[in-house]
Order: sequence, then structure tokens, then C-alpha cells
Amino acid sequence: PGPDSIGAIALSHSGGGAAAQTCGLVELEPIKVAEIVKNRPSWLQDCRRLEILATFNADRGGLVEIVHTQMYAPTTLAASRDFWTLRYTCCLEDGSLVICERSLTAGQGVQAIPITPGFVRTEILPSGYLIRPCEHGGSMVIVVDDMNFKVLRHLRSVARERAEEGLVGNNQTALLRGFSHRLVRGFNDAVNCFTDDGWISIISDGPSTVSVCMNPSPNCRRIGQSDSLSSISPVGGGIICAKASILLQGVAPASFVRFMQEHRTAWTELDGGSCQVTTSRTSTSSALRGGKYSSVQVLQP
Repeated sequence: PGPDSIGAIALSHSGGGAAAQTCGLVELEPIKVAEIVKNRPSWLQDCRRLEILATFNADRGGLVEIVHTQMYAPTTLAASRDFWTLRYTCCLEDGSLVICERSLTAGQGVQAIPITPGFVRTEILPSGYLIRPCEHGGSMVIVVDDMNFKVLRHLRSVARERAEEGLVGNNQTALLRGFSHRLVRGFNDAVNCFTDDGWISIISDGPSTVSVCMNPSPNCRRIGQSDSLSSISPVGGGIICAKASILLQGVAPASFVRFMQEHRTAWTELDGGSCQVTTSRTSTSSALRGGKYSSVQVLQP
């Protein structure tokens, strides 16, 4: 395959599944590409946390890592996922870098590892990256992954921002990408409401109705065993998140996504008269009210 190609192969063995491959040219050196793709939380907003628990040296200068990854739940009707993987990185004789990753099975010690509360242990198909240096600079990146290909888009955005840094002093593209990244991760935090992030359940009527959670700021007094709101300090602030979920019977996901896209302005407009943005950071507030970043620009990445 040439640059900017994508394909998929159905797997009939090992319980079935699908392996997808994409290939693209990136204006970054192979070492920089490897550094970015291994830092999954920086480009995959659905990745909550990635921890390297152990490293071992391998033959030919290779490196083996034991990695624990936590993934956000996509909706309130699903569970958060985590998986344990072995990741192998090595350099080939032609200068190419290879990064391979696959799940650890129950026979490899994972069964004895306790599952974090709120998570479901899952596995991923073998995946990885082949990063080939190009003669005139840059890298040819081949991605084999059963999850997504957001990394290739992120690599190109980083390369574009590096090229723009010397031309424009204020890089609006990097600012917008960083704001969008924080927006999505903040939404994922609110949907999942992990207790180790400080979220406390106030009202919970089940996953398919309404629930309310609170994340008090460090200035707030911690809530004790009581569920009463009277135990919360009235000053100091914090975040209260109300979540409502509904199961739509007989509605295909593609039809619902198409409907939301066609009516995007009805639910994403930040400048609407019925919506008032209040914040202690006047620069952010004025930017939103003044339409500096439209809702389509923010949500599109």
C-alpha cells in the first residue's frame, strides 16, 4: 500500500475479530513518532491512564514493557475497561522502529491481578507500529490496530504545528487542539465519575435514569459517611454533574449519529441566548461569548 491507505482483514481464528491497517507519511523523525505513539493518553482522549509497571531489556537493544491501561466508559450504560499488555520496542537493521503490543492472558499472571473497582478486564488484539525513516526526512508509519487510527491524525497535527511555530508566534492550531483535548477528557471524567478522582455519588437511581455526582474542590470540606448535602461546605466551590441516560429501542447508532449531525447547531451552539457562560477566567469567557472559537471548530477534532 502507498501513503494514506487503509484496509481491514477479518480474522477467522482466535475467536474472530478484525485487524485494520493504515499507512501514512508523517513529517517527524522516527524517534519522535515512537515517543508520541507510546504516550497513548496524549492523543487518545478515551484513554484515562497508562502506567508502565516494569521494563526489561531484550536482544538487539529491544525493550519489553508491562503496561496497564485504563479506558473511559463511552456512555453511562457501559463499564470502564482496563487491560494489561506486553509492549515490545526494537530497531531493525534498516533503521526502522517496531512497536508491538498484545494483551497478557490469564496464564501469564493477569488472573491473579485484582480488577480495579468500576472497571471490566478486557483484552485487545495484537497491534503495533512500523516506523520507517524516509530519505528526504519524515517517517512512513504503518499502523495495525483493532481499536482506532487517531494516532495518525495526531502525528500529522504535531508535525504541522512544529512547522508553523517558526512562521507564527501564536499557534492557534495548538491552542485549539489542547482545548479540544481537555474538553473531551473533562466530559469523560464527568461521565465516569471515578472515586479516586474525588467524585462522590449524591443521587443514583440506576444507569438508565438520573444520577448526580459531585467533585468538591480542595477548599471544600470532605463529605463523610452521610449522603446529606448539609455536610458540604457552602463556600469553596466544586463541580456537580447531573447525568441522564435513556435506551432508545429500535434506533440504529448510525441513524442517531446522522440525526445529531444534521441538527448540530441546535445542541452545540455556545452563543445561544438561553446559555450563559460564567467563569472566573474572563479571557475564556469573553472568547466563548465573542465567538472566537465556534462550537463546530471545538467539537470537530
